Formats: sequence, C-alpha cells, structure tokens
Amino acid sequence: MKTYRVQSLPLKDVVQDLAKAFRTTFTSHCEQYLLRIPEDIGTGFIEGIDFDSGLGIIQYDCTFHEKTQIQYIVDDIHPLKFLYCVEGSLKHRFADDKNVHELAQYKNAVVASSKHSGHILIFNASERTKINSLEVSRQAFQK
Repeated sequence: MKTYRVQSLPLKDVVQDLAKAFRTTFTSHCEQYLLRIPEDIGTGFIEGIDFDSGLGIIQYDCTFHEKTQIQYIVDDIHPLKFLYCVEGSLKHRFADDKNVHELAQYKNAVVASSKHSGHILIFNASERTKINSLEVSRQAFQK
C-alpha cells in the first residue's frame, strides 16, 4: 500500500503537501487549488477551494494504480468533515483508532476527530473514487 502524509492546514497547504508527496505541482486560481494525479501514481485530480468563515471543499476524483492511503496528520484541531461518496468507495479511520469504516457509493458520513487525532483515507487500487468533502474549520467557523 502506498502511503502519503499531509501535515498541514488550511486547504491550500494540504494541496501543496499532496503535490510534494506526489512529486508534482498544483495550480491555483481565485483560492481554488487543483492537483492532477501524476500518471505513475494514477489518474484524476484532487481539487479544493477555501471560503470565508472557515469553510472549504475538497473533491477527490481519482483512480490510483495501487491501494493508497492519505494520512492527514497535523498537531492541530482537524476540521469537521462531511464526506459524500459520488462514485466508488472509500475507507476512513482515525489515526488513533484501528477501526476502519467504509463509505460506499451514494453514502455520506460526518467525521470529527477528538483532540488532535488525524484522519486516514484509504483508496482501493484501480477503482475510480469520487468523494466530496465539505471541511469546517472548527476554530474559524466558531468565530
């Protein structure tokens, strides 16, 4: 299984970390960030946009050649995530928990980690996965 680590918040830094991990670049325009998956890793893209008041959206539309996990590990309060699976499936677990939960097509989940525990997303090999994640920065949104 391929593992990539993201150790940043907010969204623009998340995309920048992923680009570094994938050894590629990303583009940005008007607070919208686009990362194309390199051909040696898979196909598709990861795209995100930041809004005012602590809201952001990340869309994953990708197919990885190998089973892949993206570890969102940062020593900060992680955003509340509203996940919706448009196509394929996704597995999710918290960094401090061994329990894995599968999100099937057309299913949704609301995930919030306790304290500073991170999120781990697991993508199946050779399966197109389309996930929309509405991210709410708890500190910024609360203000």
